[in-house]
Amino acid sequence: MRHSFFQNAKCLGQYLHRFRIRKEYPEGTLEVCEICHKQKFFRVIDGKFNNQEYMSYNIRLILPDFHPYYYHEYQYDSNV
Repeated sequence: MRHSFFQNAKCLGQYLHRFRIRKEYPEGTLEVCEICHKQKFFRVIDGKFNNQEYMSYNIRLILPDFHPYYYHEYQYDSNV
């Protein structure tokens, strides 16, 4: 994971974080990684997330199926 897009998304081993929403607040959401249990609060400002920050942690969500990490990330995921 050399590209800067993946700088905050790296989890244990060669995996990317798998954040799930734990709690929602008027100020934002608290998400927890299913793998490493890292907690991250994503603040909502003027009704919106900071997309650049949010995607730097959740880039796994937008991997296209032709991306080299796609099969590695989704081969065992029954939610796909």
